[in-house]
Amino acid sequence: MVTVVSALAALVLLLVLLSNRRPKRAEKWEKAAIMKQLLAASEREEAMQQMKQMKQGTQSRSASPQPAMRQAPASKSKLLKPQTPAPKPVPKVNVAAAGKR
Repeated sequence: MVTVVSALAALVLLLVLLSNRRPKRAEKWEKAAIMKQLLAASEREEAMQQMKQMKQGTQSRSASPQPAMRQAPASKSKLLKPQTPAPKPVPKVNVAAAGKR
């Protein structure tokens, strides 16, 4: 029983000592390899986005072709005409003749 307890204590001591270790820092060549991988992934992603944009551009042009004939723009005179009806002219009354009745 003493051996089991001492073995368990040794295991716990070993785990405590190993858990306090600092993580190993990456070497320069490891950092360089990681940077190369990240750069390659970034370039692939950028190329894929450009391909998507080009593909979408060709699809939008083929989906809605330009019309063969375009309508002429409205003339300026049509744009300047008022939309409300003009008031009716009031008949002139001869004031001198109206007072003689």
